Amino acid sequence: MSITLFWDGLLEASDYLKGDEVMFGGLRPWGMHAGNILTLVAYPYLLFEQMEKMGKKPRFKYYITLNDWEPARLAFPKGKEFEHNVYPVDTSFEYTLDVEGCHKSIVDHVEGPTREKFKIIRKDFPGVDLAFVRNSELKENPLFMKMIGITIKDSKRIAEIIRDSTGRPVLTDEAQYAGAVCPSCKSSQGKTLFENGVVSYECSACGNASSGKLGSFDYWCYHIPLFAARVPSLKIAFAIRGLDHYETKRIHAGRDILNYYFPDTGFPRNLIAPMLIAGDGQKMSKTRGNALDMDTISIIKACRGNKSENIKVESV
Repeated sequence: MSITLFWDGLLEASDYLKGDEVMFGGLRPWGMHAGNILTLVAYPYLLFEQMEKMGKKPRFKYYITLNDWEPARLAFPKGKEFEHNVYPVDTSFEYTLDVEGCHKSIVDHVEGPTREKFKIIRKDFPGVDLAFVRNSELKENPLFMKMIGITIKDSKRIAEIIRDSTGRPVLTDEAQYAGAVCPSCKSSQGKTLFENGVVSYECSACGNASSGKLGSFDYWCYHIPLFAARVPSLKIAFAIRGLDHYETKRIHAGRDILNYYFPDTGFPRNLIAPMLIAGDGQKMSKTRGNALDMDTISIIKACRGNKSENIKVESV
């Protein structure tokens, strides 16, 4: 697996990329704060800019996935020590209501403003084909759904891979990384089985019992196997990822899951973007309550030529 880091890594990527690859960035659809802008807009922009200086025309297919099958909120039943033993608190983003009431779901609410952030790429690099894709829109993709089925059925093996790849403790017998969303009440809390091509689901919230083919349900899925599902289905060759994915070795876990279940699919080359540090000295994050929206051009300027692994808000 090829991983390059920060500004020097961007220069290296601009050298080995041809400019017509399929590239990827993903977003948990709570909204797009400045840290997301850095990774998903500013760093791609600077990569494209550098490639043009080298005489290469950026013609990438750039998928931005809105991860509506991730759980909107996660519980850690065994505590944060077992950070990969997770369970959805309520439902997926797909069925999380827009609290402002102007859209049906939070994903619908977020998608428009998210697209606006990418206008600078569309304007300055018109050869780049931007494509916004929700996980739920990949239900007809057999490779994507194959990985969802594997994640339901083979949760113990996936837990073992995550444990071995990250070096973090995982209670493998208690792991669950994907499940159906109740067709009746839209809860993600329940028991999902996948045997002989049939999904059986029993909802803990409303008691509904359902069964059907894999494509009959919507799902929630943990982000690590969810990334492994997207690589073969979208034919991703290159990804720009946040520093936290590298430091926690979640990239390595995704690679090892993909190699185990799709050995003929190459893992994408990865460029790691620097981390945006908020005013409180911590990583900018919605969950930490320190997320800010900032001007995209200012973020681009702060990153251009900056070799640091951390970009402080004060410098933007």
